[in-house]
Amino acid sequence: MKLLKFVLVVALMLLVMPQAMAQKYTIDGNLTDWGITWDDLRNGLYPNCIERAWLPDRYPHSPYFIVEDNRDPRYGNSSDGYPTGVHIYGKGTSYQKYDEPLTKEGKVPPIGKRKEVFDIEAMYIDEDNKHIYVAIIISGVDNATRFFSGGIGDLALNLDGLETTGGYGYEYGVLLHTGDGGDQFGIYNTPSSDSWDVTNYESQWGKIPGHINLSYSTKVGDAVGAWSIAPVRDIVGTTWNFSNYIIELQINKSDVGMSGKLGDNAKTVLSKFKIANTGDCGNDFTPDFPISEFLTILIPTGIAIGLVYYFRRR
Repeated sequence: MKLLKFVLVVALMLLVMPQAMAQKYTIDGNLTDWGITWDDLRNGLYPNCIERAWLPDRYPHSPYFIVEDNRDPRYGNSSDGYPTGVHIYGKGTSYQKYDEPLTKEGKVPPIGKRKEVFDIEAMYIDEDNKHIYVAIIISGVDNATRFFSGGIGDLALNLDGLETTGGYGYEYGVLLHTGDGGDQFGIYNTPSSDSWDVTNYESQWGKIPGHINLSYSTKVGDAVGAWSIAPVRDIVGTTWNFSNYIIELQINKSDVGMSGKLGDNAKTVLSKFKIANTGDCGNDFTPDFPISEFLTILIPTGIAIGLVYYFRRR
């Protein structure tokens, strides 16, 4: 009888685990499986500025997200007519207002002259036991070669939540730009400040990691990555009109020394990811949230269900 119970537990685990361990998202540069359609993006961007259009509402997924389009509405339009846009953060269909901080000099970001040329609009973060999933929406020039060769920064990861480990606090990075001959979507260990080339704009912001310096970094793996140009343009006023790029990544947790969860709330999770442009827009993308949570160990879902069943039946 005990043998029969054990066999049933194992069978249940084999049935449940493949579904539990399946990849959540198809990495193809299309965010439909996140719950963001092209119509949603069109409705979310200026001039429509519909907050709920940005929500990742594809059941049953519930990723963390932050949207930082144009200027924060609490500051109003700029004197030269640069408009405000949606500023929210949350998880799934739950969200609240994101108050974007001023620069250290008291300026309202974005601060560049060529508005929207490298404006980072939104980021979505999710995970499972084995992977971290990242989706980024960023506006840029129509020439993809130019866009990826230098204007876009790389994705910096502070997964341990500490400011004392890694270059400027970021111990890993995913290479997005293609200007230095590295492997696009490669994952690099960035142990020191030399591992990051900082951005050139607004030095009073402090040291902001822009590009991974390949001479002082070590490649540890490859993310699954894809990008596309959305059929929706950023039209701001009558002067600026730029494409929107969609970048999707799937990162193996084992490649970045991680075996647990990113966190249990939006502030903790979002604070561990940073992407900066390296043009003149002055837009870096790290929520002004404190980092204070350690990683926790996960039990695979199938095993957990099987153990619950087994011990309840004993």
